[in-house]
This record gives sequence, C-alpha cells and structure tokens, in this order.
Amino acid sequence: MVSSFGNFGEKVYYDCDTVKSSTEQMLKDLGASDINVKCRGGIDHFHWGFTREAFVKTSFVASAGEELQRVELKDSEGCHLVYEIFDGLQDSFQISDIEKSSCSRINRAYELSFNIVK
Repeated sequence: MVSSFGNFGEKVYYDCDTVKSSTEQMLKDLGASDINVKCRGGIDHFHWGFTREAFVKTSFVASAGEELQRVELKDSEGCHLVYEIFDGLQDSFQISDIEKSSCSRINRAYELSFNIVK
C-alpha cells in the first residue's frame, strides 16, 4: 500500500497509473527484470471525489549479480511517492548505505542514493 499520510499528517492520494509507472521505473532502476505491476484503489477518475489508498502488487526477478553499484536517483518533484515505493521494495534487493534527502512536503524534489548488488 502506498501510504496516504505525508510527513506532517496531510492526506495524499495517487492515481494507479502514476503509482504503477513509478513502481515499474523504480524496479528498473533497481535492476529487476520480468516486471509485472498491478495497482488497485487510488484516485477514481470516473467517480470524481472517491479516493482511497493505492494498493500495489508486484512480481519481478531481482538481479542476482555480484557487482556492487552506487545508484543515484533524483528529480524535481515526487519525494513522498518515490520514498514510499522504495521503502516497499528495498527488502527484495541487497541494498546498503541509503541516503535520502528530506521530504518535508509530499511533492518536493528528492535525492536518493544507495549501494546495490546487481
């Protein structure tokens, strides 16, 4: 589930298209293959005003390499969603030395770096 609570208790919801594409991109950045992402919930564009948390189900093959790589991800917006996705996926990979920029507002710029075995 992608949390609907920001860092200061504000409510935030995402549509499933955004959650799905962001999750797929994160999995690619992590070196996964055979990626399949499904999402339910989120903002319902057909019934305006109906919102709930977005629930994500993934299947993928995590890289089983032996090379340690430093990955750096950054963008000018979207820290809350990216960090929620990363936190939900990181246990499936060999990740260490995680550094995250502050995410004081849900759509703030972010910088995320970490070591990963690929």
